[in-house]
Amino acid sequence: MSNPKPAEESTRRVVAFHPFHILSHVGKAINTALPDLEVSTPYETTWQECLETVSKSLAGLDRKISIDPPIPTLRKRALRNQALQQAQAQASFDTSTSLTKPIRLQYDTNQVPLPTPPSPQTKQRAKENAQPFPPYEEPYPVVIPAALESQTLPTITAKVTLEGVDDGSKIDTLENAVMLFDTGAQQTIISSDVLSPGFRDYLENDPVHDPYRLEGGCRVQFTANIEFTNTYIRLCTVALVVNRSVIPNSRSGIIFGQKGCLDSICFRSVPAKFLQAQDDDVWGDITVDRYINPDGEIAMC
Repeated sequence: MSNPKPAEESTRRVVAFHPFHILSHVGKAINTALPDLEVSTPYETTWQECLETVSKSLAGLDRKISIDPPIPTLRKRALRNQALQQAQAQASFDTSTSLTKPIRLQYDTNQVPLPTPPSPQTKQRAKENAQPFPPYEEPYPVVIPAALESQTLPTITAKVTLEGVDDGSKIDTLENAVMLFDTGAQQTIISSDVLSPGFRDYLENDPVHDPYRLEGGCRVQFTANIEFTNTYIRLCTVALVVNRSVIPNSRSGIIFGQKGCLDSICFRSVPAKFLQAQDDDVWGDITVDRYINPDGEIAMC
């Protein structure tokens, strides 16, 4: 009875390419791993003799290699052009160019009301959510710039009300707040310059906010009716108010972050290039299927 072949041999994939492609792969791999290796060969020789000489020089130095298919010439050219465009865009970036586009809407947003005041239970839940946030250092774990090929990021619009986590004696209303969508922010962030002067002073100086104050920012209760392509939804969470200067590109406005917002909605995004009727004035569609409402229940759209 014959011994079975090792699994590695029995499943080994076989590829077929021109010797030029195979030898170029091998040559690049050798040059990377053994940059100082030299092989002596007669000035006039043959293919076979060269291969044998190189093979002998690699005795004891052999390594595994994968032979990938060649990249089509047109694709290589496109990648090169893309790299050049990115380099040129980075070098000639105009800070006055808009980095955002609104998403498409399928209803009359004039009918979207201001959010109703949250219930005491909702306020308490939002307050409790303020506790497990990690220590604040910067609003982003990473900075994600707008895609260079589009130069835009999606934005969504919302009607927002803000109040203290522990005190509802003062409230600020943002009728048409434009928010960056899905930028990698850990939490929803608001630049302080969009607040009314009175509410900003209230956040900065009233001791009722001391438990939620930290260097460079203060947490507030954030309630919003947020407009997506197919409908609007109501969310209530805790947002962080910071000076505009600490936000990348010093952008004024709101950044729709992860905790309590993005992690509470199930959505589908369709950039404009996939839409049959392409519209240069919009980023595309962001459609919400279901979300977790302020009562902590899953709501279908």
